[in-house]
Amino acid sequence: MMNHNASLEDWLESLGAALRARPRLTGRVMDRVRESAADGSTAGLPTRTRHFTIRGHRRLVAASGGAVAMIGVAMLIAITLFPSQSAGWPEVTKAIQSQKWIRGTATFGTMWLAPERQIWAFSLNGSHYFNDGRTKAKYEYRVGDKAITKLPLGEDNAQRILPLDALSQDTSAIGPWLFGTEKIIEQKRREITEAGKTWIEFQMVLWRGEMNHVTLRVDPATRLPIYLLQTSPKDKTKSSMWEFDYPTDGPADIYALGVPKEVKIDDRMPPDNVQRVIDAMAASRARIGNFRLIVGQSASYSSSVVYRKGNRWRIDSWRPQVAIDSMPEASKEQDWGQWFEEQLQLSKSMPFYVCDGKSVWENRSFQPGEEPRWKLSQHTAPQDLMSGEGLGSLPSGPNVKIASLLFPDLSPKRGWGFEFDLEPADAPGFVLLKRSAQTTRPDGALGHEWFFVDPAKGYAVVRAELFTLPPDTPSEPAASQVRQTISMEDFHESPQGFWYPTVVHNTSHFAANNSRGQGAIQPLKTMVRYHFDFDADLPDSLFTIDDRQLPNK
Repeated sequence: MMNHNASLEDWLESLGAALRARPRLTGRVMDRVRESAADGSTAGLPTRTRHFTIRGHRRLVAASGGAVAMIGVAMLIAITLFPSQSAGWPEVTKAIQSQKWIRGTATFGTMWLAPERQIWAFSLNGSHYFNDGRTKAKYEYRVGDKAITKLPLGEDNAQRILPLDALSQDTSAIGPWLFGTEKIIEQKRREITEAGKTWIEFQMVLWRGEMNHVTLRVDPATRLPIYLLQTSPKDKTKSSMWEFDYPTDGPADIYALGVPKEVKIDDRMPPDNVQRVIDAMAASRARIGNFRLIVGQSASYSSSVVYRKGNRWRIDSWRPQVAIDSMPEASKEQDWGQWFEEQLQLSKSMPFYVCDGKSVWENRSFQPGEEPRWKLSQHTAPQDLMSGEGLGSLPSGPNVKIASLLFPDLSPKRGWGFEFDLEPADAPGFVLLKRSAQTTRPDGALGHEWFFVDPAKGYAVVRAELFTLPPDTPSEPAASQVRQTISMEDFHESPQGFWYPTVVHNTSHFAANNSRGQGAIQPLKTMVRYHFDFDADLPDSLFTIDDRQLPNK
């Protein structure tokens, strides 16, 4: 795990990711987990950190969360996330939009929202965070820092501060704006009278967290939230309260939150030409559109079929009767596709995930042919399939997360080194983006990530080098005894302009005796083949679940 302190901004940015935290397993390891699941074997999952492990190279992707993060999300849900069918939501939305500033105050912190100016800010115990949507920058200052860190806003943060009018028209945009994955699984509206005055209350149940019961009180005259009370259904002594007011002015920068004026800004914004590369990668990822994707994994690995339609998706697991490695070589990608289609007809698939656009359901039956047993996933969020977050957080790892494998969000992050070479001498025509961070190994080794990007293919990553080296060692993949190389081959362009490979080769080098670089080096080579169908029939029934298979049905 690369070592940098988790900030509250990190918590909020990936609240759902933190609460559904789990190790990121390689495809081979996950397949073994699946194969052993039928006989009852399980593995404990950590609840603090998610990381991708490459035999000694661990890649940090999300930070820890907690009660503070959950409360902050609940506050924002309360002022932005009433489902459209709830009586009074249009009026509440309109009232909120008319406010220049929305301030939420709790005993532990203060949060600010300025919808028109696209500002989001938070203060907690001397740490301050300021996101500016207009300049696409975020500023962070934590207790003990010697400088304010200025970083690119990034995709997730940019979605967080979308204007509220977009949220009132499209509830599917709410999830990212509210830091990822938190959802209301139950809600009702009521009117109560106290001391002769009538109030509107929205009572909600959030899908995760100990204090997941929420009551929001709204003034029927102004249509504006008054307070939000969050409680634990199991422990009545645990609660927190946000109180709202609507000042005419608010913080214009991070100094206005309380950072001393003498503290300088450490500007880590990439140059404009590098930012254009990062933006181009995000734009390419967004062009993927609807599809059916067959993922054929090598050797004895199980394979997958992925369906995507708008913000809904589905993943089925299947095992070809013939190993992918033994299939005849074909010169044309459509020949592979025909072979895949034939294998699908011969093999029984098993539903694994179904996302209806708002929730992700996970099948707890592990045997083909069994009736699915669906439960709300605690580890997977609706945006996970198509996000640019690293190599992905789905159990199938990068194999089904081809969007982020090809077009990851490489925006500079706090605690990470960031370098770039727009004209690498050993890779003419490519762009090279490098990231690094300290691992938790006793020797303080650095984990490095190099991404070779091809502008001619929509700025797709055509090769990734992930490796670990001792500190103060010149970074070079070949110098590392613990490394992984991912190479994409045979690119095609979809009708929407999405570039994708049909073959991905993965070569891992690791020590035979341990992961500290001792012993003989044994490379492990795997291959994954992809077959996209962008014209596939995608009936809505693919993304719905039989109510009889739901819990308590």
